[in-house]
Amino acid sequence: MPKLTRIQYKNKNLKFTCDVYIDKEGEFSTTIPKEVAEKLMSIGVRLKTNRLHNPGYFHAKTLEELDGKVKEAADKYSERTLIDERIIIKYAVDIACAYWMSKEGDIYPNGVWDRDITEDTPRWIEGSKKRGFQHRGPVGFEVAYEICKKKRWRFPNGEESKEYVRLEDEDVKDDEILRWLRALPSMQLEYGREGKEIEYTPDIGMFFKSMVEYVWAINENIRRVFGEEFDLAKIDHMKMLEGLVTNKIGDKG
Repeated sequence: MPKLTRIQYKNKNLKFTCDVYIDKEGEFSTTIPKEVAEKLMSIGVRLKTNRLHNPGYFHAKTLEELDGKVKEAADKYSERTLIDERIIIKYAVDIACAYWMSKEGDIYPNGVWDRDITEDTPRWIEGSKKRGFQHRGPVGFEVAYEICKKKRWRFPNGEESKEYVRLEDEDVKDDEILRWLRALPSMQLEYGREGKEIEYTPDIGMFFKSMVEYVWAINENIRRVFGEEFDLAKIDHMKMLEGLVTNKIGDKG
């Protein structure tokens, strides 16, 4: 299709240019830039795709109508009003385990070990990931989080939408716990997992910091027992027993 002209859009929050084409039937079309389409979709604007499956495709019978459609969609982003902004933590905490707990609170591998077991007191406890005869697998503990800024916007039509953006250095300021949580380069949620979210406070931040340090402590103890190769056949068994009763990073026994 021959290129006819360009649509130019400019606002304090958004600026872009897109080429206009006309087909043999006389219909006008354009596809807005990818980064603009991503911004619009991030606030819930639904966009059509072109033949190359790129979002942000518009078409109309007249050039004026096409210009109006593009402007209407772009205005939803450009004329938005910020109504709320706060730092939140997206998180996922998973424990894979299963055990039997007696009425007295003692923990056993299964109910056979509980001498006071009765049919009306089932006490099979599971973590967030099921384990048992039908869900066999390793036991373990995982914690993941992502810290970002959550913004709520209101648009000219009265609709509201939320947006998640990365933190800037100025958002951290003098909050040492927040700075510590951001310092972990390998921490993030599994790909495709939304997780839950909670507003950040220093107390909430300390909770996640403590969980991470707990995992570190476990890792140090396991490394001290198994060695760098994680091979029990190559270690001193007395060292293994000594290492299993410690739970502090740097504790040499």
